Amino acid sequence: MELTINIPPTDWYVQTKENDLEYWRIDYPPLSAYISYVCGLVSRWLDPPSMELLASRGYETSLHKTFMRATVLVCDIAFLLSAMIV
Repeated sequence: MELTINIPPTDWYVQTKENDLEYWRIDYPPLSAYISYVCGLVSRWLDPPSMELLASRGYETSLHKTFMRATVLVCDIAFLLSAMIV
């Protein structure tokens, strides 16, 4: 998430000083990256240190873990509901 809110979309998939592909590569399609961007904006609002580029490596707090788990549940429910409607 911190990649998508801290570097421009043109650098999401290329090696740069800020985007170390060996450490944290975005390996999903752009639409998923934009979903990660929105979640990152919410995370930065709730817990700003969790989205500090490079400084957030290894960042673990109860709030952030809960937020990450909640984003997975919300996205899974959204995809499930969209499949049920179709």
